[in-house]
Amino acid sequence: MINFPLETINKYDGYNIRFEEWVPQLNVLAHESVKLFVTHGGMESIHEVLYVGKPSIIVPLFGDQHAKAVLSRDRGLGDFLNKNTMTSIDICKKVHNLIIDYGNRSSELYHNFYKMSRIVNYNLNSYKEIYNVLEMEMENGSQHLIPPSVSWIVANDADLWATIFAIISISVYAIWFAYKKLCSKQKEKVKTN
Repeated sequence: MINFPLETINKYDGYNIRFEEWVPQLNVLAHESVKLFVTHGGMESIHEVLYVGKPSIIVPLFGDQHAKAVLSRDRGLGDFLNKNTMTSIDICKKVHNLIIDYGNRSSELYHNFYKMSRIVNYNLNSYKEIYNVLEMEMENGSQHLIPPSVSWIVANDADLWATIFAIISISVYAIWFAYKKLCSKQKEKVKTN
């Protein structure tokens, strides 16, 4: 890997770096030679990385990109660097670690990408595909569908289960109470006769 100051990246005229006005990013990412994607963490880039199933190093610049970078790392889909403190050594280490880890098909990174890529690439056009999605959800879980803003109680349906438990408990108590009243009235009738 070539070592150069980060400020000169746009001025560098190396033999293995090519600058273009526009390229079809998805086609480039899908190419078998591409092993890793360094991105700013925009939503489209994140989606494209998941679509092709390649790890990424995110260098967030502004807005929600930092949150996406942290989420990507926490989900085991890559890593991120701080644009203000990163060095060429940091970049080399992260690139090396991700490429080695992703190249190991038994690694957690590879399996995380496999699961997320299946989720992103699913098109629902028939009942059979809907069945396949449900089957995939049973295999992999559906944590990706629960937004971080949802509380633990709502995410795990604790409120629903508490309501069902309360209804069943009240019903059982009402039946038991009615049964006791009926039995005590019948005992009073038997005693008066």
